Amino acid sequence: MRWILSKHGLPAMQTHFYADIKANVPPRMREIAESRLIGRPIIALVDDNRWTLVGTRGIAGIGMGPEVCCAFCEIQNMSVDNATDPDEKEHRETLILNGRDGVMRRVWLPRGKEFYAMCNLLLRWISAPAQ
Repeated sequence: MRWILSKHGLPAMQTHFYADIKANVPPRMREIAESRLIGRPIIALVDDNRWTLVGTRGIAGIGMGPEVCCAFCEIQNMSVDNATDPDEKEHRETLILNGRDGVMRRVWLPRGKEFYAMCNLLLRWISAPAQ
């Protein structure tokens, strides 16, 4: 897993391996990680008042609306806004997860290269057949 992440330039400024920072994560992130609701926690993306946690089976986060916690198998597809201006694309922070239940969930990801690297990885994991 670490090798795949490193191929995408991760970890980076706001993207960390959960195991490396678990002593300093927000309390709610720790609760979700310890509950294993999203499988084994792998990647923690942390900002001042926002965070996203990606595990082996799902994703959780706070910062772009209501708290999100869902398994990859519950996600039908993902999208980003349709900004065409290059400056707007560089400032994207919201990833939209469209659930099989019809619910749209918004998760925060860091801007720039980290955003696109995480989108590529999540697309791979969401599209993978359930094991």
